[in-house]
Amino acid sequence: MNFSLSNLIYLLEGFWTTISITLIAWPIMVILGILLAVFRLYGDRTIRLFAVTSSEVVRGASTFVLLYWAFYVLPQFGIRLPAYVVGILVLAIVESSYAAEDFRGALLSVSKTQHEAAKMLGLTKFDTFRLVILLQALSVVIQPLGNTTIRLLKFTSLLSFITVDDLVGKALNLRSVQGDSVLIFSVVLITYYLLALGISKLFRMASTNFAIANR
Repeated sequence: MNFSLSNLIYLLEGFWTTISITLIAWPIMVILGILLAVFRLYGDRTIRLFAVTSSEVVRGASTFVLLYWAFYVLPQFGIRLPAYVVGILVLAIVESSYAAEDFRGALLSVSKTQHEAAKMLGLTKFDTFRLVILLQALSVVIQPLGNTTIRLLKFTSLLSFITVDDLVGKALNLRSVQGDSVLIFSVVLITYYLLALGISKLFRMASTNFAIANR
């Protein structure tokens, strides 16, 4: 087995691609997740139906197949996007349906007495949601959102299928040249594990610090 410095540098390029996709997709996932949760809880019948249907359809579909459609099928209808952009958008949309459940559960956990207290203080519905409900929900949602973020990271490994040279894409290229699967993918395995572990610890720290700051 031969794993040179050049191999490590080559994989590092893919590593940064994986990190950048995760970091760009994450805020899109969170924003869409919040909107879906709010639509489902506070929207009218039509909006609630849209939120529920879209979430269920996306969760029920295969991420792999959605990537295939977005990159290989949609161009037949004149919609062409770079593989990198397709990967970000598809992963963000898919994981937003899971983030929406995280946020919905957190919003439902806020006691009704908080709504009533805000009303007695003369706060508008928007201010009640923004200053009271959402703030308290954030303390509940941080750790579940960490798990969803780890899912987002792991699913970046599918993007090599649509020609994105992420960590897995670089590993596959390297394996095709050197024929060494064991060492190359051991490095990839350890890298994903360490990244997931780091994300888990980061969100636990954020949850603890947020709880202390809002006592």
